[in-house]
Amino acid sequence: MPVRSVRDIPGAGTAASTWKVSVLVTCFNHERYIRAALESVIEQKTSFPFEIVVCDDGSSDGTRAILGEFQARYPGLIRLLLPESNLGFGGAEIFMRGLEMCEGQYIAILDGDDCWVRTEKLQSQADFLDARPDCPVCFHNSEMRYEDQSREPWNLYSSPWEERPKIESLLATYAVQGSTLMFRRADVVSDYRGWRELIGPEGPIDSSLAILAAQRGPAGYIDCVMTAYRQHRGGTFARLRTANQLEMVISQYEGIDRFLGRQYHEAIEKAVCARSYEAAVEFERHGDLESAGRHLARCLTGRPEWLDNYVAGSGVNRDQFWAMLSRRRRLFRRPALFRLAYSTRPLLARLRWLSIKVSVLLRIPLRLARGLGIGLIWASPNPAPASARCPDLAATTVKWVSLGTGALEVRVGTPDGALLGGAGPSGAITTGEWVRDGMFFY
Repeated sequence: MPVRSVRDIPGAGTAASTWKVSVLVTCFNHERYIRAALESVIEQKTSFPFEIVVCDDGSSDGTRAILGEFQARYPGLIRLLLPESNLGFGGAEIFMRGLEMCEGQYIAILDGDDCWVRTEKLQSQADFLDARPDCPVCFHNSEMRYEDQSREPWNLYSSPWEERPKIESLLATYAVQGSTLMFRRADVVSDYRGWRELIGPEGPIDSSLAILAAQRGPAGYIDCVMTAYRQHRGGTFARLRTANQLEMVISQYEGIDRFLGRQYHEAIEKAVCARSYEAAVEFERHGDLESAGRHLARCLTGRPEWLDNYVAGSGVNRDQFWAMLSRRRRLFRRPALFRLAYSTRPLLARLRWLSIKVSVLLRIPLRLARGLGIGLIWASPNPAPASARCPDLAATTVKWVSLGTGALEVRVGTPDGALLGGAGPSGAITTGEWVRDGMFFY
């Protein structure tokens, strides 16, 4: 059968009793996006019949009117599930019901606010699975697009995966986007039911769905961008704070560990260790010390080598890094002590600047007594304000005036310390954002 689009088939799907692929589209208040999503499915060029199952989770905008329009235009191709109200659980329940409606050998997923950007997407993934009967699921690269244009588009995977990633690789990265997935219906639907029975109504998010499938064999990766993944505030996952997203991911990891009978417990614990550290940093940034301490304690239950990536990026060795984490944990466990430690930082800065001024003033009469001329050095602003971009750094302008000498050097810390400036008898120089705690200037 020649490759063609369903647009070229009058009354597409009306006579088909079995489908090669079912496309499951889930949406909620996606009026601005659903038209582009469905168009990207209808434009797919395949050598096999496919159906489109669209599940709307109680939208209150114009989404359902658009769905009715498409169903009337393509009778027999599009089937709709339109419950009277939102089924809850973050879209997990409507997704489960949509899965049970699908009749195809393979199921491809598309979120209602995403779209496919290549017309051969379905054909490529179906051919991939046909050629690899041991492969339960395959995915591909996607382009991240920001509705508010706060960032330029970028590819989810900057470097390609191996063609047949194992479940351990998926557990380590946890970065498979749902609208890139195609999997075998017979395998995954039953696993999804088992997941729901084990952990309750909350269903897997994108990456965990791929992991559930990959327990049956190596996954497949196609190194091609075929999906546009929209980032906007209305997204179920995107509207959460980063800290809460990480908490959800950790919860999913723990559920997967139970569902898989702890078969991959060490790989999961390694991933949870890293995500817990990230969550602790995020909660600390928002001032939630109780949650930060809880996640940091969870991180410290892991082995030191599990955080080697963070150690390498911090510029310290492993022992120093873990000692730092332990100190932070003690502070987190005593919020009053934590706040006191941070509230005294401005006071310490003022005391350090006072010591600088005293040392400079004391040198003036000594220079006069030795006949070396008169000199004065001062800093403005004083004390140096914290940088808005890097709160642990500070910057100031150091100025000097000297009589009786043709040139001088201004050094930081000690007479043989870092050279700040060297010029004539008067001048000024800005330190820049490089002055850190522990140096003479703060």
